[in-house]
Amino acid sequence: DGTVLMVEPICVPACPAAGNGTHSCFNPEVDAMQEYPDYDTISVLNFCLPASMQARAQFIHSKLGNSTLLSQNQHTLRMARRMVMGWISMIKRAWLPLLIAANLATVVGYVYILALDRVALQLMYACEIVVTCGSWYVGYKLIDGALHGGSDGIKDSGDSLTDIMLGLACICVGFLACLVSLCINRTIPTAVGCIEAACECMFQEPTLLLEPFLSLASKVMVVLVYTVGILHLVSCGEMLIPKAQHNGFLREFSYTPLQYCALAF
Repeated sequence: DGTVLMVEPICVPACPAAGNGTHSCFNPEVDAMQEYPDYDTISVLNFCLPASMQARAQFIHSKLGNSTLLSQNQHTLRMARRMVMGWISMIKRAWLPLLIAANLATVVGYVYILALDRVALQLMYACEIVVTCGSWYVGYKLIDGALHGGSDGIKDSGDSLTDIMLGLACICVGFLACLVSLCINRTIPTAVGCIEAACECMFQEPTLLLEPFLSLASKVMVVLVYTVGILHLVSCGEMLIPKAQHNGFLREFSYTPLQYCALAF
């Protein structure tokens, strides 16, 4: 009946119910605000939709199913805004896993530095062995699987040739890693000595271990200050109602050339 408008919504403190009064809404047919009686509604996401299941189904089919309701640019803008808000809400809800991951990464980083200080040479040789032997093992398994029906276990399915090519590539990578390891093994002790000296220096000066935290904290403070500043600059523009939207909550800013220069700076 035209009383539900998605393009020109209004903000209300709570979803209205029938008999509670009226609300002033924009009527695009007459290009003016009009009073409409309230009806029973329920909250669906950020909108108040009809409480009747049949009326709600008709509304969704007629309004949201109509591709001409919104222009392509408006639809893209709204989808992008919803995606950004969704990412922000996910970060807010996942603060505990993110905090655990950050602490775990910190612990693993310090353990790695300690391992470099104590067993750097052994770590170097272990990495060489893992890369070389791991590549050979993966190549062997791929070729062996190709000779027995492929990775899916079904003969003549077409994946055997792919498995053979990938297996040969892995074997070549293994041989290349082996050659590189043999060529650089003479210089590894020198490089390991430099790494151990650097780690020993860090552990003898514990304040160096705090440098990453101090650097991160200072950068975060600078970013926060600059963020507040850019928000103040953005708010200096003149707030206008878009031409395509006579009412509702969507607004845009208009800036002077000097303000654009300040924002770009």
